[in-house]
Amino acid sequence: MISKLGAAAGDDERETGAVLVVCILFATLEFLLGNHAIAIEHCRHAVLIFNGMRSVSPWMRKNLVPFIRRATTYPLFLAGHVDYTPLPPLADDFGGALRRTPTFDSLDEAREVLHGLASQATRLLHLANPFRIGSRRSEPIPDSLLAEYQATLAALDRWSDMFTIFRALPRGASPPSPQQQQSEYVDPVTELQMRALTARAWLAAHYDLEAGELAFDTHMDAFRRINELARSMVQRKRRGSSDDDHQQSQSHHQARFRFDVGIMPPLYFTIRWCRDLAVRLEALRLLCLLCHGDECIFDIYTLASALRAVIDHEHAIDLASLSPGGDGVHDYIPAYKNRIAAMNPQAWASPEESVPPERRIWDAVIMPETEAVGEGKRMVRYVQVINDNVCRTDEVVAVTTNFTAKAESSEIHARRMVALRKSVQNADPLIHGPAIWLSWGGC
Repeated sequence: MISKLGAAAGDDERETGAVLVVCILFATLEFLLGNHAIAIEHCRHAVLIFNGMRSVSPWMRKNLVPFIRRATTYPLFLAGHVDYTPLPPLADDFGGALRRTPTFDSLDEAREVLHGLASQATRLLHLANPFRIGSRRSEPIPDSLLAEYQATLAALDRWSDMFTIFRALPRGASPPSPQQQQSEYVDPVTELQMRALTARAWLAAHYDLEAGELAFDTHMDAFRRINELARSMVQRKRRGSSDDDHQQSQSHHQARFRFDVGIMPPLYFTIRWCRDLAVRLEALRLLCLLCHGDECIFDIYTLASALRAVIDHEHAIDLASLSPGGDGVHDYIPAYKNRIAAMNPQAWASPEESVPPERRIWDAVIMPETEAVGEGKRMVRYVQVINDNVCRTDEVVAVTTNFTAKAESSEIHARRMVALRKSVQNADPLIHGPAIWLSWGGC
């Protein structure tokens, strides 16, 4: 029915906009009802109708395009559980913003373009997984997919060049407006820089099939820069408060929930794929200091506990054994440097020496909650490639809540978070992580 409405709308932008709104509403309704195959078809109709439009008004770009971008990533949550034909890429030129010389007109325009590129990167990360750790591992990536990957990578580079110029201009150096400022310490300019570094490095390493997981070692500058930007947020937070560190942690967690995922994806990316132990432990500390207890559908305590387990596995150490509880706020460096070295003399070595290829985890996914695992624990599924064979192992991880000052959610908020998490718990473990971390970041 919707496809017929789209055809009938023709070139009338108002009618086409109304049809797109119907697509979004129907997709949302079917998603909530659990009719995922039908919801995907509504997403497909929205993408096809948008791709057929000759022009997009500023109103539509501001109010509808973000939802359509999400429509292109929604099916990624369900791959492996719902049979569907992959959605076409969104034919979005961001209003010609990347063709403009020399830079963006505003911070909002720069944000819109980057969010669109992040959605494209999410789609490409998902599409590459069968060739990395899936059923098509022995096949080369198709030329059409490589072309799309190269175009997105070039667009991300173009965005970075334009954003550098924008920041040097008076309008780029001026303080953000209250509407643009997410909090007293999360500067939107810094957040965009972190997101751009993440999207670019993640995508480039993901498509380097020959190097495999070793490809991430070539992006150490990006990992260190992400930490540097996060440290600037901590410093800004401390300058804005006259309280001591404990009070800072308590006041931060009064704001327990954030709808999107803020700076969590860049720090997650660094902890997960940087094999320099000092850099990834600092990122873990920064994650616990800066991120809300709940961001979007993710609980930071569970995430940090799972990431710490990945670090233990890859570096052959046991952070949880370090008092007090090995929590992420306490500085592992230099307090525990010698004790960690005693666990594994190579722990502080270069990435290739500290984490040899056979110990590297290609994917690590927090599985859906089940009673069998037990309260306060979660199952983490690891995917490794050993002797060119894809191996999967499960580990039960205790969820530690002393990473930061513990703050209790309200009963209403807790129920909402449980419902949100259950709505995506059927995601394919092999692509769950890459599908979510970039796509839900304020697109």
